[in-house]
Amino acid sequence: MVNWVGIKCTKATGSNKIIPISGCVLCLIALVVLINQQYQSNLTGVLVSLGIIGLCFIVEWIYKTSEKKKKAIQD
Repeated sequence: MVNWVGIKCTKATGSNKIIPISGCVLCLIALVVLINQQYQSNLTGVLVSLGIIGLCFIVEWIYKTSEKKKKAIQD
């Protein structure tokens, strides 16, 4: 995420896009390698992590939906 923000803020900071782009690409490669290694050696851990991430998205969706309804009622 830090690299992505670095890419987005290059105009404001006057920096070069090459460094955050290469950082972003290298982090994505490292993430894929890590997930693959964990998938091969610790499938349960990967599945639990994916379940937690999925649960977080569901809770966030429920929260956003309830906030929209609450705001619509107030207006």
